[in-house]
Amino acid sequence: MPENKNYILLMGWMVNDLHLKGNELLVYAIIYGFSQDGVGEFAGSLKYLSDWLNITRQTVINTLKSLEDRKLVVKNKQVINGVQIARYRAIVPASAMEIAPEKKPKEAIDYQAIVDDYNKTCPSLPQCRTLSEARKTLLSARLKQHGRDKLHQIFAKAEESDFLSGRKSDFHASLDWLLKDANAVKVLDGNYDNRRSKSTNNQPPPDAPLEDWEKDWLNELNGRTGGAMGQ
Repeated sequence: MPENKNYILLMGWMVNDLHLKGNELLVYAIIYGFSQDGVGEFAGSLKYLSDWLNITRQTVINTLKSLEDRKLVVKNKQVINGVQIARYRAIVPASAMEIAPEKKPKEAIDYQAIVDDYNKTCPSLPQCRTLSEARKTLLSARLKQHGRDKLHQIFAKAEESDFLSGRKSDFHASLDWLLKDANAVKVLDGNYDNRRSKSTNNQPPPDAPLEDWEKDWLNELNGRTGGAMGQ
């Protein structure tokens, strides 16, 4: 009988790669425990395995024969004092020796750094004071879609835009507004860029009237939000 301190070493690859189960798994594991160093062999008796697994001697013989046929163990015969002794060595698959590459942890998003960039780049826009989960979700989505440099470009273009910064209307684009997918794309595409006037050295005249598209956009926005602009 096995002693209380004895144990069987079961490895995941024995199941995953060798597809072992039941008595074959346990017998293979016992043999592997003696031969895992590549030098040692299991020289125990059939009774040893029978007692360990609480199975019959014939079941042990059948199990060893099956493992041999599957080329998972190698049997070496040796005659000592006229007695033939069988020794077994487990065959370890190459996949069991491979070390899986370490998974690189996902780089944590520095949400506060992005918010600080927005607040610094867009002094004319409403400042962001809190980081809600909803904002983190928007930041994460736009960061994944456009990258950090493009996000900064969105902030810079919004600040430069007389329309989005409120210099030509009561509308001020907020961080939440800029982070909406459709709005971010429009800002990057230059939809809200200033229309430069050739008569003023490429600078917009002070208190320049709203363009027709700006008036239409504001009317549509006010209709959707009930006058709550910049949300």
